[in-house]
Formats: sequence, C-alpha cells, structure tokens
Amino acid sequence: MTGTSVTQSGGVQDVLDQTDELLAAGRGREAVDLLVETHRRTGEAGLEERLVQVRHSAFPSSVATSEPSPLPQTWPAPLPDPVEEVGIPEVSGEDLTADLVSAALQHRGSLLVRGLLSRPVADELLATVQLLFNQLSLHRTGVDASMTKDRIAIESWFFAPSTYPDAQVPIVF
Repeated sequence: MTGTSVTQSGGVQDVLDQTDELLAAGRGREAVDLLVETHRRTGEAGLEERLVQVRHSAFPSSVATSEPSPLPQTWPAPLPDPVEEVGIPEVSGEDLTADLVSAALQHRGSLLVRGLLSRPVADELLATVQLLFNQLSLHRTGVDASMTKDRIAIESWFFAPSTYPDAQVPIVF
C-alpha cells in the first residue's frame, strides 16, 4: 500500500493534534484508536511511528493501577484429597469445581465426571473424535492381485499392544 503524504491527506496533522489532546486528557485508548483508523484510511507511513509512541505512553493509563494479587508460593496450591475411598474419584457435572479437579489430579491422577455433557453433545463429540482418528490413523496399506480383502492399518503410536484387534499383531519398538 502506498502512503498518502500529509499534505495530500489534509487531515493527518489535525489527527496528530487531536491525538496529543487525547493523551493530555488521559484518554490513551481513544488516541490509539484514532491513529489506527487514520492510518487505515490514509496509509500515511509517518503515523506508524507515532502510533508506537502513543501505544507505549498510553499503556499505563489503560490498565488497572491496583497491585495484582500475590501468587501462591507453590502451584498448584496443595489441596486435601477429595475422597476417602480408594480408586478414581467421581463427581457429577453440576458439582464440578476447579478445586475438585486440582485436588483429584494431585492425589489420584484422574477424576470421573458424569453428567458433564448432555447425551446429544456427548454423541456429537464422540463422532467428531472418531472421525478425527479415522482420518488420521486408518489407511490402506497396499493392493495386490492376491489380496481379496481390504487391508487397513492402524497407526501403532495411537494404541497400546494390549488394545490391538485380535486379527493383527502389534509391533513394539
């Protein structure tokens, strides 16, 4: 895109003056928006440098001035084991919380959540995942006149040897 010169655009200097006024009034975001819009409209190359300067100077006025909350000393924050019984903890979707997920993963390595998705959503998600794996993992291995049936290979890195179909032999490296 070729830039329009300041003299040809007729309003670029006015925009620069307005930008200075907005900055002086503490309205940095508006100054940035004004420069961006003017640059899009005119293509004036000189506005790019001013835009960088304005973004830099306007940034402090566009963020909260309060101190951020302190970070925990350890992350994730240690939480008590969510259940007393042995095994994988289970929770309903409506009782699921971030702390429960964190505690279950810290102590048990997993969490079974029933009722998180409605049946139609779960079915659609399952079909999508199956389609993804079908597209990525199944392929025809070869064709020869002596082959009377289609041969489909399953990529070995997706499955443990114990889960291979009975008619196939897994190769483990």
